[in-house]
Amino acid sequence: MTFSTRGSDTLQVSADNETITVQGAGLNDYTLTFLWSLTTTLYVIGGMFGAFCAGFLADKVGRQVFLEISFIYCIPSIQFYMLFLAVSVQNY
Repeated sequence: MTFSTRGSDTLQVSADNETITVQGAGLNDYTLTFLWSLTTTLYVIGGMFGAFCAGFLADKVGRQVFLEISFIYCIPSIQFYMLFLAVSVQNY
């Protein structure tokens, strides 16, 4: 998959001999900074909320059961990371 830009408002994506052209106004620096800050803040707040809930749930259902349940949620993230690595190595 290759990306190329023509001008400030066109993004051209090529994958498997198919070309997709997306036109539209790009995001300015202020908007990108705001979105990055919002994402980072929500990630930290979600981590705090998850930590509070994890302790309560571990006490309620048992630590072993809670670890098994939380591992089920880790499997898709591990698969996504492996896919990311495969695509990165392929493009290298």
